[in-house]
Amino acid sequence: MAAQEFQAPESVGRLQTRALFVGGIALLVSILGAVLKPGDFYQSYLMSFLLILGLTVGSLGLVMLQHLTSGHWGIIIRRPLEAASRTLPLIAVFFLPILFSE
Repeated sequence: MAAQEFQAPESVGRLQTRALFVGGIALLVSILGAVLKPGDFYQSYLMSFLLILGLTVGSLGLVMLQHLTSGHWGIIIRRPLEAASRTLPLIAVFFLPILFSE
């Protein structure tokens, strides 16, 4: 079976729908928190932003190190690290609330 012919199981679609629903509720709660207590919101948002930024930049650093050394030591983790580093443009969008905070 070629990689182009691979179809994810149906359970993945259901899980994706549930995760989108939970994410939408979390977004609404975050907006409510930003309106009611902006100081606490921005403090929490900054901590979570730095956590995700650290994971993304760390993944990018490991992928770059693996390509620099041409080693076979990271073949197993290369694809997950590349996928994590591809979220960097999204992280730049998530920086906008910090940029425009009070």
